[in-house]
Amino acid sequence: MIRLPVLLLSLSLAAAATPAAAQYKWVDGSGRVSYGDNPPPGARTVQRVDAPSAAASDPALAGLPFELARAAQRFPVTLYTTRDCGPCAEARNVLRSRGVPYTEMTVNSGQDFEVFRRMGGTNQFPALGVGRDVLSGLDVDRWNSQMDAAGYPRNQLPAGWRTPAPRALYVAPPPPPPAEPAYTPLSIPNS
Repeated sequence: MIRLPVLLLSLSLAAAATPAAAQYKWVDGSGRVSYGDNPPPGARTVQRVDAPSAAASDPALAGLPFELARAAQRFPVTLYTTRDCGPCAEARNVLRSRGVPYTEMTVNSGQDFEVFRRMGGTNQFPALGVGRDVLSGLDVDRWNSQMDAAGYPRNQLPAGWRTPAPRALYVAPPPPPPAEPAYTPLSIPNS
């Protein structure tokens, strides 16, 4: 009798240790969209839809639920802030309460502002970048609509996720290497 529970336990542990098969989406011969781990021969527009491809391209997305990782890969969220910006703290709270992984970029120098304007930003902060779109000013309803349209689910961010430290938007290019010293021929004394 003890053998059956041990057998069931070992089978369940083996199944848990086996990596999940890849998942695909395809269109079959009659035009129906289907999902599964093995597209049939003759399937059209086969797409891999599992999360490992998202996590493999960006290690920061590893461990996120599938829908959240997919949205973050396709439409990354960036919060643009400045110093002495009262609404910027509220903007961080909006993103945290929504459960959205984001990066924060500070716009403080003249070079930062120039880069931000070229991206379509204005002088109103905070600003939210969702993919290529930049929304200036804190408008929670508009921000949530934009994140909904990008496919961000609500409140699926793992409890241990931490926001990366804010970075300056403009990063100065590295200085050029030092110039080679000019060639000076050796002078040989006359004998």
